[in-house]
Amino acid sequence: MFFHIFFMANKFKQHLHASTSMVVDTTSYLYLRKKTQHEPPHFMAFHAADPGDAEYSEYMAAWLQTNATIRSLDNVVLYAVEVNLGKMRWSIRRRYSEFRELRQCMIKHMSKRSSCCMICGAMLQGLEALPFPPKRPSLFYKAGVDLDSRQAKLQEFVLLLVGVIQMLRQHQMLMQSSAGFAKRNKTQCDVSDLLRAVEAFFALDFSRYTRFLAERGVLQPNEVLLA
Repeated sequence: MFFHIFFMANKFKQHLHASTSMVVDTTSYLYLRKKTQHEPPHFMAFHAADPGDAEYSEYMAAWLQTNATIRSLDNVVLYAVEVNLGKMRWSIRRRYSEFRELRQCMIKHMSKRSSCCMICGAMLQGLEALPFPPKRPSLFYKAGVDLDSRQAKLQEFVLLLVGVIQMLRQHQMLMQSSAGFAKRNKTQCDVSDLLRAVEAFFALDFSRYTRFLAERGVLQPNEVLLA
């Protein structure tokens, strides 16, 4: 699936400066930017025009811990996701509704850009092609076999999300490298809001990012931001 996405990304990069049909969708990004100005630093999005050793997406992995799924007292199933970033490892718990809401958010944002941005179009195709477990009342998925099926599909979705982060970061760098072209033609495609949503799903905050930078030697240990 992602071979197609990477092919489309490379093709987009080759023809980037010849394109005049990219689109801007800044409403949600401007809202996010305004909102994060009043938040603690560890909730701010990451931005790096020339990341070098600061690029985190190539050092990230995540998977669903199928043996750690729990059912709460109110019969809500919580899925455990383990995230690795360099030498760091942490676990998060997410409800099915959180997976579904993120997927709907991604489809919404990518659909707005898919006809004008080859990378967004390729990512949208990959996302829609991946089977996603349907929404069902708890009565219908109490059986272990149904829960196992849902876990398997959510695991594939988690793996896809890691690839999406890598593609969105590549997308950002391509846009930043062609900022002058985009500014002249008013056609910059900004995916910062979408990237931030996926980062937030994985609890990938600025504190963890600065620790990653210290691990890579970009920051000194005394410069690491603690949550």
